[in-house]
Amino acid sequence: MSAAQKMSAMINYHIDICVRDERWNEELSESQARTIIDAAIEVMGEQTMTPFNEISLALLSDAQISALNAEFRGQNKPTNVLSFPALQIPGAQIMLGDIALAFETIQAEAQARNLAFADHICHLLIHGFYHLQNLDHQNEAQAEIMEALEIRALKHLGLAAPYDKDNTL
Repeated sequence: MSAAQKMSAMINYHIDICVRDERWNEELSESQARTIIDAAIEVMGEQTMTPFNEISLALLSDAQISALNAEFRGQNKPTNVLSFPALQIPGAQIMLGDIALAFETIQAEAQARNLAFADHICHLLIHGFYHLQNLDHQNEAQAEIMEALEIRALKHLGLAAPYDKDNTL
């Protein structure tokens, strides 16, 4: 058992996946999502992580994520990933939150950056998870911390760093 598997076994979380665009059926399974999130957990470390036992993934089309983006961020356009932290209720099961991924946007970004679609999905799922862990990239210092964790998690999965001058989220 890898260190990531040991860490996730200690956390013992459930992933609820809602597939709203059937093109996702061939792209991301629950076991793949768990492997990706496990890598993000291992890199972050349990001591600095918001505890949780459930996370939700919404696998959407651009039209569906556009509606969410308009409603919650006031931007009537598609985006690659949205994260929605859950309201924490004392004594209740700890739902970390929701991560929504947009098929067409992620596919177009991967093609434009000459990345494998699956690799870009990994990056964005890690990115969304770290947002649910209260990490952000609103300023340079925050971005450096978040990007360093993402790069380490992707390296753990055997993937290259996604950031360079022309290749940012």
